[in-house]
Amino acid sequence: MLSARNVIADLVMDQIKRIKILGALFLLLTLTTSVAYLLPLLKEKRQQLPDIALVDGLAGLDELDFNYKGQQHQLKPTKTGEEWYIDNTYPIKDQFLALIQTGFSRLKVKRVLSKEFVPQADSLFTASGINLEWKSSEGKGSFSVVSNPNDPNSSYYRSSSLGNATYVAFVPGFTGDISNIFKLEAGEWRKKTLIAGSARTIQSIQLQYSNKPAESFILSFINGDYQVIDIPTLDSTKLYTYLGHYEQLSVDKYLSVQKVDSIKSVHKTDLIAQLDVKLLDAQASKSLDIYRLDKDSGFVLVYIHPNKEWALIKTQRIFPLMVKKAYFVKK
Repeated sequence: MLSARNVIADLVMDQIKRIKILGALFLLLTLTTSVAYLLPLLKEKRQQLPDIALVDGLAGLDELDFNYKGQQHQLKPTKTGEEWYIDNTYPIKDQFLALIQTGFSRLKVKRVLSKEFVPQADSLFTASGINLEWKSSEGKGSFSVVSNPNDPNSSYYRSSSLGNATYVAFVPGFTGDISNIFKLEAGEWRKKTLIAGSARTIQSIQLQYSNKPAESFILSFINGDYQVIDIPTLDSTKLYTYLGHYEQLSVDKYLSVQKVDSIKSVHKTDLIAQLDVKLLDAQASKSLDIYRLDKDSGFVLVYIHPNKEWALIKTQRIFPLMVKKAYFVKK
């Protein structure tokens, strides 16, 4: 027969078990309710981050205009789309186009900028923000970016189409922020390739030495083959080796008129030769007046026709082109 004490102990144990079960049920109910409440909020937060990438990047655009500190510039492709020009003046470096293509096609929002940083962002956009407008066959749009001082690999991003919010944007796998390239002067965008010819595109080369006319020559593509005037038997190996030097003749630095005057005040500039290169594409043809700098053997000064521009070219680039007429004679 159970004593009163044992009965009371069993009743207490049962009560404790019920409390534990009820507690567990309450905790489960609380967690379920919390998850049901938080999931929509988390989903809503994810949905607040817009997709800002241009799917085709630069390739899908007909024009890109940007303004930095009051300087307006335009990027626009040729009709074939094979090349882009800045301000309808300079062909743009391939690596710059690749950077913009990567940046625009992969640009992502990392997060909404915290409210405490918005005043700082306002000041940055006013002082050095870059405003971009793009146009394509499907429409147009605009946005603004500025460097993020708290993270060198991201930018602050704003677009009127997204309201008044400021976002932190980045390009996955990209070092630096996308705004940097748009801070450069137009001249820094330009390709430095001066002549890009080959045995398929070179029509003629005329090299005329100022003080040595007997060493001058004219190389022409005539009747389906290359000939050097007054050289009956050509060394074909040397001929095509010579033509190969025209595949990529690049300028090392373009010069302003003021810089040229400064160089001429220091150096005696002697005209060495005049080089005229005609290509299948007449617009790509160039003529160079080549000057020696008496106190600098590392560079020559060139005046470029029809661009009417001055530039410096390393002697190691230009001298392989300056052979004598006898070079082509087969021995």
